[in-house]
Amino acid sequence: MRQKIGTSKELSPADRAARRRFVWQSFCACVRRHRRLLALAVVLAVALFCVSRVHCSLAVSMNGSLIGYVEDQERLDAIVERVSRAASDALGHTWTAPTLTCRLAFAPASAEEEAQLVSTLYQSVEGACSLELVYINGEAVCAFPGQAEAMLALEDLRTRYLTEYTVSAAFVQEVTLAQGYASTELLTDNLEKLAAAIQVETVENYTLMESYPFLTEKELDETMFEDEEEVLAEGCDGEIRVECTRTLVNGEIRDNRVVSQTVLSEPVNRVVRQGTRPRLSTGTYIWPFSEQTWLSSTFGYRNYYIGSSFHRGIDLAGHYGDPILASDGGVVIFSGEYSGYGLLIEIEHDNGDVTYYAHNSKNLVEVGDIVYQGDIIAEQGATGVASGVHVHFELHPEGGAAVDPIPYLPEEGTPPRL
Repeated sequence: MRQKIGTSKELSPADRAARRRFVWQSFCACVRRHRRLLALAVVLAVALFCVSRVHCSLAVSMNGSLIGYVEDQERLDAIVERVSRAASDALGHTWTAPTLTCRLAFAPASAEEEAQLVSTLYQSVEGACSLELVYINGEAVCAFPGQAEAMLALEDLRTRYLTEYTVSAAFVQEVTLAQGYASTELLTDNLEKLAAAIQVETVENYTLMESYPFLTEKELDETMFEDEEEVLAEGCDGEIRVECTRTLVNGEIRDNRVVSQTVLSEPVNRVVRQGTRPRLSTGTYIWPFSEQTWLSSTFGYRNYYIGSSFHRGIDLAGHYGDPILASDGGVVIFSGEYSGYGLLIEIEHDNGDVTYYAHNSKNLVEVGDIVYQGDIIAEQGATGVASGVHVHFELHPEGGAAVDPIPYLPEEGTPPRL
């Protein structure tokens, strides 16, 4: 029979020591009996632990060189499919991956190893690589080797159209950058492609100084001819400051507006006295006849005469009723019978000269009538003191004393002497 051992509260120190010796002896006896089984269990445990710490993967080689590890064939196929699709899209035609060889390996298929394999596959594609793509309104127009080069090119374009008046500059289109796998053809003439596709809107504020033109005030004067004027006060322009803003796209003006105008100085108007008297004369004289006539008496003293010994004009003989012409235009200031002149017409011209037409058989104009050079004003006769039918013609410069009219008349058409 086994001796019943009490609880620790009931055991004495000697009993507790005896108990520990008993338990240890029992354990040692058990170990001696099962030592082979225990050794085998330890070996199995160690083997299981080592196997759990080792991973199997596929070692992938290209052209005889190891390029990385993947977990299994399915994962490798997915990677090749992804690279092939990206390369085909970039090149614009189907790209076939190079031949890959695989072997089983007790090596970890880490994310770094897989990334190295993917990078090597991308590098094997001729004509495509990882680039910094520039998208305008969602469409890739060109590429740069890196983001820094792309941003530098965009900033150069944004600031290309800046002037001293520019207050803002921005791209019209939506411009974005993204790294992607693309054809290296996008690197060719990338700056030119970008400049041709992009639009830069700039806003400029500028100031103009403009003249405020003066007006001309006219004072009408009926004593002056209509083509005459006299400046009474010179005019002076004022000045206006004009604040403007304009919008340009790639340097071309699309909108230009005036924001405000400030008058800095008011103009001073010009004052002119303007004539209203119509110009009637030509300033030259013609012979006062249209029909055949003869120069029967000249200007100056005469030895034999009927009438005055000093002839103050010239006599042009013709036929009774022949037309008498106004030598130049003007205003009729006398029309009637006057002493030895008989029927007389006096015409005042624009320059103040007065011409006389005497011995007329009939006057055809009255005082105040306006006549023009060559108008028929009378008919030849022999009224007054006259020895025959003729027209007596005088010229009084500025209304003064009579002068020889021949120097004032055209040489062509001079009538023959009687």
